[in-house]
Amino acid sequence: MFDLRNVKEQFASECTGCGLCVECCPIIENTDLRGVDPQEIMGEILDLFQRNQMGSLARTRIYSCLFCNTCVAFCPQGLSPGLSFGVGKAILREIGDPVPGGVSSAQETAEALIDSVLPSFGEDSKKPDWLITDLSDTRLQPAKTVLFSSCFGLIQRNTLLTTLKILQRVDPAVKVFGGFDYCCGELQFMAGRPDEAQAQFVALVEGLNALSPEEVVIFCPTCNMNFDHHNPETPWSRTFITDYIAAHLDELGPLQEVQATVTVPMTPATSFVERDPHQSRPERY
Repeated sequence: MFDLRNVKEQFASECTGCGLCVECCPIIENTDLRGVDPQEIMGEILDLFQRNQMGSLARTRIYSCLFCNTCVAFCPQGLSPGLSFGVGKAILREIGDPVPGGVSSAQETAEALIDSVLPSFGEDSKKPDWLITDLSDTRLQPAKTVLFSSCFGLIQRNTLLTTLKILQRVDPAVKVFGGFDYCCGELQFMAGRPDEAQAQFVALVEGLNALSPEEVVIFCPTCNMNFDHHNPETPWSRTFITDYIAAHLDELGPLQEVQATVTVPMTPATSFVERDPHQSRPERY
């Protein structure tokens, strides 16, 4: 797995401050950075990474980043700006900048939400056999297929149950693994605590290893992104839920054609086509 501590050094030494990651960012136009020169923003970012100097533009950029990874495809240096901005939060903490209240409380809020929703699945021994939130559970058995629920999955109970029903048509013995103690570390990373985020992710992988699965299906796109970043060596394979469903369509059938109109909202601020690597700026729809 990669070491988050190396991200700062790599970004500080390799980022050229070109500003393409700012230009392609879908959230910028909804922040105070709208209309600001992207290179000016990145100049302050580099001041923070290279000299621990904080500017208001850098702070806004770092805390407005939603870690969507849109910028990765636009970076001519092959960096992950979003991941680096997450590490930037740790730099801000180290130089004494207070973490915004909403960010610092996200972990506690998620824990409270999970604690409140778990009883709806059934308490203690009445919990369904397919749900695993405690590795000391005496009913714990190895599982060929494990659906990693993430924080989001447990909180979005109905969505998780629907997903489970789909997977059970492929593997009736599928298990769901999750709980606050086995999150991916994103909440700690958001709060500028990359070392804690790394430890949390390691605990998650160890928890999944304990179930001896052949395949782990990832329910949450943010968790899937974290797996991509860490890229752990595991005895099991992992698949994002949509890829899993696509790979098992024959087993999920028979399929029926549905006539429907699907509307996908797109705005100028969030809609970009893939950039030609020879172009200096991304093209918008």
